[in-house]
Amino acid sequence: MNIQEIKVSECAAFQDNPFQVRDDEGMELLVQSIKEFGVMTPVVVRPVKEGGYEIVSGHRRIHACRRAGIEEIPALVRDMERDSAVIFMVDSNIQREGLLPSEKAFAYKMKVEALRHQGKRSVQPGQKSSRGAVAENAGESETQVQRYIRLTNLEKPLLSLVDEGRIAFTPAVELSYLTQQEQLDLLETIESEDATPSLSQAIRMRKLSEAGQLDMDGIFHIMSEVKGNQKEYIKLSSDKVGKYLGKLRTPPAEGGLHFEGPGLLRPPPGAPAFQPGREVRGMAKQTAPKRQKPRLIVQRVFTGEKSMEDVLFPVIYEDLRRQLERRRTLDKEGESG
Repeated sequence: MNIQEIKVSECAAFQDNPFQVRDDEGMELLVQSIKEFGVMTPVVVRPVKEGGYEIVSGHRRIHACRRAGIEEIPALVRDMERDSAVIFMVDSNIQREGLLPSEKAFAYKMKVEALRHQGKRSVQPGQKSSRGAVAENAGESETQVQRYIRLTNLEKPLLSLVDEGRIAFTPAVELSYLTQQEQLDLLETIESEDATPSLSQAIRMRKLSEAGQLDMDGIFHIMSEVKGNQKEYIKLSSDKVGKYLGKLRTPPAEGGLHFEGPGLLRPPPGAPAFQPGREVRGMAKQTAPKRQKPRLIVQRVFTGEKSMEDVLFPVIYEDLRRQLERRRTLDKEGESG
């Protein structure tokens, strides 16, 4: 192994390198380590015709050297053609922790294409396909590798939402089958509604797209639906409600519940008996568009005469308002932290 010192200034990033170099906490630790101990593991580079070197493995180390003010770095210089360099680059990085979905997606795609260019596609019984070889090396199933590669069909802003965790992996795979215009329409709807698609919504959009029936109105209709996991359920103590009602008795409305004082709920006449609960539930949904003042829609948890609701509804509303404000404050603190 011929290791030599080369100038950091002569090293250029690998063309279409799918792995990002981030100035995060890990980079800070690497910079400090290099300042103290130097570069312990040589980088791998290949010479280029125009002069200098293309980095095959070691982008983070070279970036850390630049930040640390180090001008030379130990390197293993290897003559490699493009496809071999791609395979080496992917294999050297794919096991790193914390890789983004987009990094895996483009890395898998690049390696599959490189293997195919080298003529290593499966042609004999028992041989693995290019995708199968990539999957085996990465510790993934072949199907999972194919699903990751599908993400490369997403428009960049959508793929960024996947990396940020706002769109889950499986819905993102379904969305990758939408046309470019449909994806742009979806992005516009995501921004206006401040909501991202669930798996069931993504599947429906894909089916409509494949049938040639998906347009902006259809996307908006699907995206404006309330998803079950977006409903907020807030518990209200029956004792808290009861202290305002005292011994108030109200006849139940048809199909509703009958409140007979603090802590006692009964089903309407003729309905199956149930164990009275110690808590009642209020449900609120924030429906305001982005950048507008929120408003609440509150589902009344009791039904009865108007006098009953006049007493109970303000109690539920005020309790919901305070709890939701507290949640928003905690969310904002979490985002700023």
